[in-house]
Amino acid sequence: MMNVPAKQLKKQRLELILLFALPIIGVLLMTAYYFYVIENQTEMGTHNKGVLVSPPKPMSELALIAKDTAYKLDDGSGKWTFLVVGGASCNDDCVSQLYLTRQIKEALGKYKLRIRNVYLMTASSEPTLNLLNVLDSDYQNHELLKVDASAFNAWASKEQPELNSLQGVQFYVVDPAGWLMMYYTTEHNYKQVISDMKFLIKNS
Repeated sequence: MMNVPAKQLKKQRLELILLFALPIIGVLLMTAYYFYVIENQTEMGTHNKGVLVSPPKPMSELALIAKDTAYKLDDGSGKWTFLVVGGASCNDDCVSQLYLTRQIKEALGKYKLRIRNVYLMTASSEPTLNLLNVLDSDYQNHELLKVDASAFNAWASKEQPELNSLQGVQFYVVDPAGWLMMYYTTEHNYKQVISDMKFLIKNS
């Protein structure tokens, strides 16, 4: 077997590290750009229709569970997450939020492969038959995650107590690095969401 020079091995290792690191660096830079702009009150033109969470909040601080197994949103898939947050059952508002996120994902066309839909159940109980039926009948592509309600409330209130009392939130956006960074309310329309997401996905 040929001996590969140490200098060449070092170069190959560096190339591999860069290959895996560049997508993550791109996402972090894009998120940092959004928050640099908002902190400095710089006009973003046609971008940033959603409401930025400043500073962004790491979902990694939450013990997310999917089918009794620990779950990470920063799983290296490069996907952005539409996150609907609710309880153990699904009322009319919940159904509307699931419908909205499903339709927006489909409307993103080729970019929809970079989106995942999640229903995050913040409860200490198990999901009700009502919630399971809603997801199974029309929203099979929404992943069902669970988090302890008190832990979620403490996390949401940390540094940003207003996150626990927001009214009219339709869904949140989590970037591929697992940071909750933006949300949309009933004041936003689907065209505004599509504009934001196309910009984010193209530049990440």
